[in-house]
Amino acid sequence: MLKTLKQLIKLLHRWTGLAMSFLFVVWFISGFIMIYHTFPKPRPQLYFHDLNSFSGHDSIQSPHELFSTHKVSSIILEKVNDKAVYRTPGRGVSVFDAASVNAIPPLSLTECAEIVRSNFSHPIEKVEELNDFDQWIPWAHYKTHFPIQKFWLDDDKGTQVYVSSSSGTIVQETTLKSRVMAWLGAIPHWLYFKQLRLKAALWSDVVIGLSAIGCLACLSGFVLGFIRLKRFKRGAKWNSITPFKKFWYRWHHISGFIFGFFVFTFILSGLMSLADLPNWIVKTEKEINYYQLWNGSCLSSQQELIGFNKLIQQKDASSIKRIVCRKVMERTFYEVYQDTPDQSECYIVDANKVKPLPPLTQLVIEKRMKELLPQKQYSIHFLRDYSHYYSAKKRVLPLPVYEIELDDTYGTTLFVHPQTGELLKVLNRSSKWQWWLYQGLHTFNFGWFRQFEWLRQALLIFLSLGGMFVSISAFVLGIQFIKRKI
Repeated sequence: MLKTLKQLIKLLHRWTGLAMSFLFVVWFISGFIMIYHTFPKPRPQLYFHDLNSFSGHDSIQSPHELFSTHKVSSIILEKVNDKAVYRTPGRGVSVFDAASVNAIPPLSLTECAEIVRSNFSHPIEKVEELNDFDQWIPWAHYKTHFPIQKFWLDDDKGTQVYVSSSSGTIVQETTLKSRVMAWLGAIPHWLYFKQLRLKAALWSDVVIGLSAIGCLACLSGFVLGFIRLKRFKRGAKWNSITPFKKFWYRWHHISGFIFGFFVFTFILSGLMSLADLPNWIVKTEKEINYYQLWNGSCLSSQQELIGFNKLIQQKDASSIKRIVCRKVMERTFYEVYQDTPDQSECYIVDANKVKPLPPLTQLVIEKRMKELLPQKQYSIHFLRDYSHYYSAKKRVLPLPVYEIELDDTYGTTLFVHPQTGELLKVLNRSSKWQWWLYQGLHTFNFGWFRQFEWLRQALLIFLSLGGMFVSISAFVLGIQFIKRKI
């Protein structure tokens, strides 16, 4: 029985390793590159600085007429080619002329070219109209932006810029370097091939399936490595633990012991970036959508939207580049962006006067909790520093913040902005496990590594090189096995 089990483990490791070894090599090489270069994306900071300010701008119309067809909790005012426009949030393109509150027609090629010229100093070399996806816009939500004008710039970087005719926004920017690095890094690592990535469900299933096979290859190899282990004798060389004499067998066995566990955690964490933990392992709450419950107030009346003109008239319009009207916790307020897209000043318009938005006390937050979640017991803390789960790695999250821990079976934690009252983030026991299984194991974004980026990168490089050697040795052994069979 034991002999049969050993044979099954050997066969499992041989065939899963044969199937996955080359992909492992690709994943580790591309993962090494992704420490420094990821998939190309536009730079919002650059484009924000090139937005025109509202200095000298005429009065604009209140956008209250939009709410008969658009139920939204916020609306954005900014400029496109010196024309004030309203934008409604979401992936769908909804842009309106602020002077007439009519939907703007698709921008002409000339207007799109003007957007490019205002953001880039180099001349346009050529342009192509896209009505379908390409390798650098492989997500289905770009469909609402078509037609997209693709511009080639006459510079030494090989810059290509994608401008949406529907929204007037730059939806993608690539250079020759970013495209080459993406082909070596993000595209093979995430399997971001256009035809596959557009089929989101299929792409997810493929990545999860390949990762699951990879996990089986790692686990079976680890077990088989222990089975083949020789007893270490006193005074013997450290590498005498392996019975293999041939180079690639010997070093695949040794490197598998040293780095095999990390290879497994890298593959498992890659799988967990897309897969959810089963409900029988960690229960998740499906009855309550906390974001909608807490932030779901909709702008509805003209009275709520009188502040756009007041802000432009009473504040320094020469520095205002974007105004966002929002409604959270039944309070309508305005976020004014001047220097950066990540920082704003918040105001209310009271009796036609512009005043700073007052912060919310803990008593107000507790009152909100009793109104929305009367059956829930909770505790509130004022969080002044980032934690494992509340961090600014991917997007800028404000500090300080109210941390509300619910006493429920799901381990729910809410993070609420102390000034705007917006619910910024929701965590539960499942998402915390998910965080450790993905962010923790895949990027080491915790503890000391959060404070010392060089240490985190050094560890990732070291383990990636080790995993790369394990994978290369497995690939070579696989090729030798195929040659023998042939």
